[in-house]
Amino acid sequence: MTDETITQLRGAAATTEPPAPFDLDAAVRGGRARVRRRRRTGAGVVAAAVAVAAGLALPSSPASVFDGEAARQPRTEDVPQPVVAPVVADDPMKSAVWAAVDEALPPDVEPVADIVGDPVEPSLALQLRRGDQRFAATVIVHEDPAEAFRPCSEPTPELGVTVAPWPCVEGEDDAGRWRVQADVLGGGTGLVSLVDGTNGVLVTWDVLEGVTLTRDEGTALAEAALSVAAEGTIAWSTGVDLEATEAGWDELRSAVEAELDRGALTELSPPDFAIEDTGRGQVIGRYVLPDGVEVEVEVWQRAAPYDAVCLTVTNACSPLPGQSVETGQDERSGQEVSTQLGSRAVVALRIASYDQALDSMVAAVERVAELLPRTGD
Repeated sequence: MTDETITQLRGAAATTEPPAPFDLDAAVRGGRARVRRRRRTGAGVVAAAVAVAAGLALPSSPASVFDGEAARQPRTEDVPQPVVAPVVADDPMKSAVWAAVDEALPPDVEPVADIVGDPVEPSLALQLRRGDQRFAATVIVHEDPAEAFRPCSEPTPELGVTVAPWPCVEGEDDAGRWRVQADVLGGGTGLVSLVDGTNGVLVTWDVLEGVTLTRDEGTALAEAALSVAAEGTIAWSTGVDLEATEAGWDELRSAVEAELDRGALTELSPPDFAIEDTGRGQVIGRYVLPDGVEVEVEVWQRAAPYDAVCLTVTNACSPLPGQSVETGQDERSGQEVSTQLGSRAVVALRIASYDQALDSMVAAVERVAELLPRTGD
């Protein structure tokens, strides 16, 4: 993530000994980053201070301008109007998806922040408003995976599907497309998934009943985005080639070693490679520094945006891009940094120490992300 795309950081501090100040704006340059600092407290409770660079990609400022063209006409001269950020406007597919989604938005729903997207795939992160209520929504265009999304009949605890007030619905629609409509993450997020055998679209939004979007409105956004994907050929190159990653793992280890600058990383055990034909899988390397401090490096990839990613290094699961659910109490101490590549891949680094400069950890994760081979390359 660059300085052009980072403007918002949400922090939550829960320790009596907060971590030293850390300039994430200056340090985080590639992808979305999550930095976490852990320490043990009495009775084994783990406290954490977290800083999150959230969203698919964030605009440079609330009033940034692309070719002077606003997404909608300003209501007043004093209120900066959202515009289409370069990460979307410069990409034909993302800009076409936004044009279709914009047309499909209900007439009383409007963007209140710049239209931004993921640097590596046709995805949009939207901040919208209906009446006085602001809410977030995402639109992710992806390949139709080999396995159908079945959160209703095959629910997973990480996704947190709810059945009230609206049931979870899955099955073929009138056009023969596989469609899912559900409230997930304990009912706080609405979800529509639509796939046509070649392409798919995942739409999510904050749920405030009667205030944000209805399921039919979310479905209309998914249909609009899918129609764009069906019109053209998308060069799907957003995934990580995990088999090539396995073959080149030593280069990634060397990159982490160089960025940390604390001496050689010695293997505690051979790297753990678990790779599936769907592209889903993980690679974990466990090392020790000359001073005895342990280091873990992990690369994880989903088969599809709604495929839960559970990271050993961070002791958390991501049921959807940008969402994280703790999987249990972590007795380990140390610092963690993770970053997401598009909607599928995650890179994480943990060091069992508090004296490692966080900017070097961010640089290490960023370097690994740069070196990872992509499918289609």
